[in-house]
Amino acid sequence: MKAMILAAGFGTRLLPLTKELPKPVLPILGRPLLAYVLDNLKQAGVTEVVINLHHLPKKIKGQLGTGKQFGLKIHYSFEKTILGSGGGLKKAEPLLKDSTFFLINGDVLLNLNFSRILQFHRQKKAFATMVLRQDKNVHQYGAIGIDKQYRIRQFLGKPNINGTAIRNLMFTGVHVLEPEIFDYLPPASEFSNINRVAYPKLHTKENILGYPFRGFWRECGNPKEYFKANMELLKKEKAKLPKVTGVKFIVPVWIGKKCQIKPGSVIGPNVILGNQCKVGKNTQITNTIIWDEVTLRQNSVINKMIIGKREKVSI
Repeated sequence: MKAMILAAGFGTRLLPLTKELPKPVLPILGRPLLAYVLDNLKQAGVTEVVINLHHLPKKIKGQLGTGKQFGLKIHYSFEKTILGSGGGLKKAEPLLKDSTFFLINGDVLLNLNFSRILQFHRQKKAFATMVLRQDKNVHQYGAIGIDKQYRIRQFLGKPNINGTAIRNLMFTGVHVLEPEIFDYLPPASEFSNINRVAYPKLHTKENILGYPFRGFWRECGNPKEYFKANMELLKKEKAKLPKVTGVKFIVPVWIGKKCQIKPGSVIGPNVILGNQCKVGKNTQITNTIIWDEVTLRQNSVINKMIIGKREKVSI
């Protein structure tokens, strides 16, 4: 079983953070964002993953490597110019054309049972399955409507299939696809979006289904959403805090490896401190994410921030 993760984008909504790190490897509790997706794919029996690259490709390859640390084999598909979800997928066709595969956006954090989705897809003999979720703002993003048989009857707010939608849901960024999808995509040299190019052609021709998903999902597309994703996982994490004389921790707090925190500091609540950070004495940090290898001067007061080595944003 194979999967492709779309990771070539610039992450413009996360600027200036994405000047330092590309969106797919932004740290989530000390791990790259894509590490969580790769773990779930491995559990579902996926053995090979294709990741397309463009923006800061060495940063992604440097953190994910060959995939050995995840028990997977990772193939990288570099794009000289960004090709979009359709063009990027078409370029990777030689690696994916043999059998059913997953296609996943590289900016989502979710707790999804990929095995269950694949079973649904195969039992229903689907050509394509889109994983969907309930959202109060669904109509802002373009509703995808399904009927009682899970067939998609409305796509991105436009009813262009015969039949009536009884549930309007939002796309999670996860597809299950048959390799014949490549027949519906333009050449790899062209920029294209699979949702806007391929799916409209498929509505009246193939068995296109929506799978309702109710588990944890968060898009990390902008600083506020990225912060929320970290904080939601932080509340579930039973982190072991270091014993540092003269330092007060107010949970929830997550502290990375080899950090130096000087006396008089108060850390928390809602703080993630990356690996090898240095915190000067009498520093107060609340509601903040700090990436690896950041140094904070003494007497600093920090609240509602995301801080990297070179970039930072208020939230």
